[in-house]
Amino acid sequence: MSTFKGRFAGTSPELFQFSESGSEKGTLQIIADLDLALGVTDWPQKPEEVALIFARAEKKRVQTFLFMSKDAMSYSFERLIRGGWRKGKALSESKTATMGDMIQALSDLQGIGDTIFDVNEVKEVYQGRERVRYEIVSGGRIVAEKPVDRTTFLARLGAIANTETGAGGGAPSGEKVPF
Repeated sequence: MSTFKGRFAGTSPELFQFSESGSEKGTLQIIADLDLALGVTDWPQKPEEVALIFARAEKKRVQTFLFMSKDAMSYSFERLIRGGWRKGKALSESKTATMGDMIQALSDLQGIGDTIFDVNEVKEVYQGRERVRYEIVSGGRIVAEKPVDRTTFLARLGAIANTETGAGGGAPSGEKVPF
């Protein structure tokens, strides 16, 4: 997998297509053109410096799919927000916004294409053929399904170490770290 800096190429109908997949399910999707910067491996941290280097870099135009099924919709919204979608960002920061509000907000695409983000190039075999797909790194947060407080976590971790090394007494093993 390779990672590039990219941005949405624009929101005109030929660059940002609202469509339905050709599959039996007919999943709604957005097919978006992305411009990727080529030949740059060392990116600065400051956004203004990234923008300057991106502007000067050789570009490659690719497409990505943003699926709008019930399960995938929130991830697609995160990717649009990552790409600069102002209305979506404002709604995502609101305490009262609903998915319905996000759907309605798709009529206003302001900001899309203004922000540079990471894009993963993923090579995979699909139906016996190798293909490449491009995925916007959304930077979404993972929320623990079963949170554990730190004290309990450390106690349980110590118990695992003792069980695996044969040390007893509930204290971490005195065995040397193997790396």
